[in-house]
Amino acid sequence: MIKPIFIVWLVMSAFLFAQNYPSYPVGQNWNFPDARALSLAGAGSVSLTAPGALLYNPAALAQINRSLSVDLTLASRKMEERRSYPLYDRFDSYLVNSTYALNNNWYTQPQGALAVKLPFLKKSSLTIAAGIYNEMDYRYSYLEEVRQNVFGDPIIGYNRINIDGMLQRYTVGFAMHVPSLPGLSLGIQAGILDGTNRYQMEINYLDARGRVVLGKENRKLSNTPLTASAGAIYRLSERVSLGGDVFLPYTLKYKVTDAEEDLFQESIGYPLRLNAGFEYRARQELQARLNLDLGYEFWSKREYTRELTSGIITLPDFSDVLYVKAGIEHIFFNKIPFGLGAQYRNSNNSRGNTQTLLSVGTGFFDRQWRIDVAGALSRLNYRWADLFDDKWFVNDPNFVSRTALDTVDETYFFVQLSFKYLIDF
Repeated sequence: MIKPIFIVWLVMSAFLFAQNYPSYPVGQNWNFPDARALSLAGAGSVSLTAPGALLYNPAALAQINRSLSVDLTLASRKMEERRSYPLYDRFDSYLVNSTYALNNNWYTQPQGALAVKLPFLKKSSLTIAAGIYNEMDYRYSYLEEVRQNVFGDPIIGYNRINIDGMLQRYTVGFAMHVPSLPGLSLGIQAGILDGTNRYQMEINYLDARGRVVLGKENRKLSNTPLTASAGAIYRLSERVSLGGDVFLPYTLKYKVTDAEEDLFQESIGYPLRLNAGFEYRARQELQARLNLDLGYEFWSKREYTRELTSGIITLPDFSDVLYVKAGIEHIFFNKIPFGLGAQYRNSNNSRGNTQTLLSVGTGFFDRQWRIDVAGALSRLNYRWADLFDDKWFVNDPNFVSRTALDTVDETYFFVQLSFKYLIDF
């Protein structure tokens, strides 16, 4: 039995938050509230003067200098997933990694927020913001052709995995300058999470066996998860700003129904996150700006458990995540911004797996509006077991399944287009 090279082109709907098979149901996320943030690879928590600061340091909302700011972003992501297995000759000598599956999927989803600046006290103002963002998007699709190892390689079936659903955050935030301490801004954010997700793994035989479901899980939230964050930004001078924010942990509790309609409880904890930000604005007329962010996510303190009739199962521990984000932004004479960024982070599944993202973006703006567009590229390589055992297609009790781990190469391409509308009352 062999799995030959093939190409599957699919178009699906999802959000910019990356999703691959090993991360389900915990999920992955890259938080980019708008295209400008993506162009800096997520850096700029102290300089994001837009409603999207709800996802970063909420104190940055206080730096919005317009009465009303409306932000709408269309985010797209392409994930190319390539799976290959080691190929040996008759003498058990390694030859090459043979690609047997290639999935190429596009994902798109809008998001947005608005912020209003109101007079507050005598020497300050209060900025109120509200928005809808995707906390996690679980959607993932896998399709694999299976062919018989005879002349002509006829197709005998298809292996499929479909994951659907998303978790959305309905969020509000407040920020203000502290009148007694010029240059200091404080902000808070609170949100409610809501959503469901579904998973199904199946084989579609082309003979009389038809479709066989190997695994199925439907998840529905049994609690109302709350998110909360707080931050502060201090402007040391016209050129230097420092800030920090904390995102509190939360827990998702699911009622899960499997293929046999059995019901069990599942609890997934998400970590405390600490972030520090820095911005430096150069003296020259081109307004060069350097943004740095350093953060730590305490995944090792969180648990993932399943409560079955046979007892409670605690799944493998997570690894803490360290990330570094850096971005440089220029504002040219003709009001065209240009940004470059890079982000480095390790996986919460394994500290040894790291991922780097490189980004670029530009845009143009006027007094009442701004348009930004940005793109980013990231790659991830790891080893993983075969998702579908060949034994499902072999009518031989003595058949020995392949045990060598597959090599998985994933390439992520991110694109965002943002439109902001600004009004002064």
